[in-house]
Amino acid sequence: MIITVAGNLGKLAERRFTPTGVEVIQFSVAERISKDETRWYRCSWFGERAGKVSEYLTKGTRVSVTGRGKINLWEKDGKAQASIDIDVLDLTLLGGGEKSEQADPAPADDELAF
Repeated sequence: MIITVAGNLGKLAERRFTPTGVEVIQFSVAERISKDETRWYRCSWFGERAGKVSEYLTKGTRVSVTGRGKINLWEKDGKAQASIDIDVLDLTLLGGGEKSEQADPAPADDELAF
């Protein structure tokens, strides 16, 4: 099933490589359902494009994610549990998030070369 979800990242995206060298980033997105309910999605995005965007995926960043959804069901302590995983096909940055420590500050007006 293809789903689209908009929400905020719960923490900094994790970047790694598969054994075959394919880049993958993993992150979680929180979607506010109501005042008292938040739905979490575990997202994985494979490929070069994902790596280029990963530095912008910091805690609190608002995103829209479209991808292949998969529902996982299990039981823990006699209680039914579920998670929704998304293999990301497309991601749109909607703003927010923490400032990256890697980013250079913008130069002052008097530092700009003309």
